[in-house]
Amino acid sequence: MLLESLVEAQEEERGRLARELHDGAGQMLTALLVRIKTLEKDCPTIPMQNGLQSLLALVSETIEQVRDLSYRLRPAALDEFGLPVALGILMDEMTENSSITAHYLTDLNDDTLPSGIEVTLYRIAQEALTNVIRHAQASTVQVALSQENQVILLNIKDDGCGFDPRLATAVSEQRHLGLISMRERAAIAGGSLTLDTEPGAGTSLLIRLPLLEGFPA
Repeated sequence: MLLESLVEAQEEERGRLARELHDGAGQMLTALLVRIKTLEKDCPTIPMQNGLQSLLALVSETIEQVRDLSYRLRPAALDEFGLPVALGILMDEMTENSSITAHYLTDLNDDTLPSGIEVTLYRIAQEALTNVIRHAQASTVQVALSQENQVILLNIKDDGCGFDPRLATAVSEQRHLGLISMRERAAIAGGSLTLDTEPGAGTSLLIRLPLLEGFPA
């Protein structure tokens, strides 16, 4: 019940923020974009037109950033398709503009897992992939989702630079703060996170979450 309450409260807040960004800031920015386009058509001088075109580009980029943030706060794919499909979509989107080759493996079907497990594993994968893209200097990353008896396994492995695991509690570095956050998520869910890394040898994370009755269906 503790997990259910924590996950539901957190995801409800994320959902609220996502809606506010989409329906509030997103719509206001879109209205601003339309207004600037109207002014551009009526603009009497070339320098002013150039200035408005720069504003158009800036507002358009901001709209895309707001949409991306709204999606990351509460991805529709997780609600619509379930974790096995949503993880594949997440990998494609996060590595699309990087030089990293992504591989995704799963032996789970499209049946929806308990929402507490889905949310926990999705958020951990999101954080782990962010670390790979920003810090690992990797050329490939592999995500594997599977089930053994009553345990869901998520393995995220890259061929990047790795790091000294003894420094994994160095809270001064953003990467290690992310690792702490992932461990906490796994622990709250009654599971565990195992780290296997060393300098120059890549990094592997194995998350194990039991299918407990306390997870919301």
